Amino acid sequence: MVHIARFFLIAVFGLIIISSGMSCTELSEFDQRSINRELADSLLGVTNSTQIRVDIIVDGFLKVRAESPVASTVETEFASHTRFIGPPVLVTVFDSLGTIETSVRSNELIYRSYASVFEFEGNVFVQTNQNRTLRSEQLEWNEARSTISSPGFVIITSPTDSITGYGFVGDEDLIRYTLSQVTGEFSIE
Repeated sequence: MVHIARFFLIAVFGLIIISSGMSCTELSEFDQRSINRELADSLLGVTNSTQIRVDIIVDGFLKVRAESPVASTVETEFASHTRFIGPPVLVTVFDSLGTIETSVRSNELIYRSYASVFEFEGNVFVQTNQNRTLRSEQLEWNEARSTISSPGFVIITSPTDSITGYGFVGDEDLIRYTLSQVTGEFSIE
């Protein structure tokens, strides 16, 4: 009899806990509609494209060309970004005369147009018209500030030097930059 009473008491206690837990997690119909409306308003659209080529024109001149096999643009109320998916993703930067200044190859790229920021991911290879190169797994180019940076490991080569390190921050032509944990070979004349 004691076992039946104890079982009955545990069963009633369990039902109370379950029913009280359910009432705390259920949303009212008004709350659910409000959440759904906010979610619907925050995403304006998604566009997927194949064999994409995007040209960025500045002051009437071609400044940047980005190319990839697949791209997806997500637009929200506040901002949009385009994810270029490769490999390869190819980005070419031109001067005002149409000459190639820099080319970048990577596996993926996220372009945030509102901030003029390019975020490269996977097998990033940068080559300047001065025959300087940079290799990394991750790289950010802030076009508005004319800077590039990488938090991870980088290899920078020029016709006479090679240097490796972490925490790269520098200019677009790979001439002026800072690194931490530096190693490399230098030619002293």
